[in-house]
Amino acid sequence: FTPEISYRPRQLLDGEQTHTPRREEEVQHWKIYRIMSVGSETIPKIELLSAWFCPYAQRAWIALEEKCPGNFTVSEAMERKPPNIFEKTPLLLEKNPKAQVPVIIDRRGDAEVVVYESLICVEFVDEAMNDDDGPVLLPGPPSQRANARMWTDKFNNDLCSAFY
Repeated sequence: FTPEISYRPRQLLDGEQTHTPRREEEVQHWKIYRIMSVGSETIPKIELLSAWFCPYAQRAWIALEEKCPGNFTVSEAMERKPPNIFEKTPLLLEKNPKAQVPVIIDRRGDAEVVVYESLICVEFVDEAMNDDDGPVLLPGPPSQRANARMWTDKFNNDLCSAFY
């Protein structure tokens, strides 16, 4: 899922270069709500702090979709302020000392677990959300897992950094 905020040029004055949103609701910050119900309350047991424009956050999101579809919440970690400024949410600033997405907050146990950095999030999801019947994100033998990590590192260095 990729949110779409479309812009069209408005009538420009001489020398002016700007775009305006088509509708007011298009400037509202983007959110997706997937809440796991617990009794009469809705408590996000697993929460992903994300930003729609971040490929690293999308990597963690894909892992969660694969391992526990529908059993987590995606929260926007960036609040959009007019005109086109994104500010980091207080929750992101509290949970990650680097103030970067993705961040996974796991509240399933007695103590809250906070994990950040996209590859670490993916490995955490693969190990912590493990059931015998579910999919495995990394192959079984250590040599195959190392090979998958090397390809991921190559992807990070060669492709992602060029675009982001």
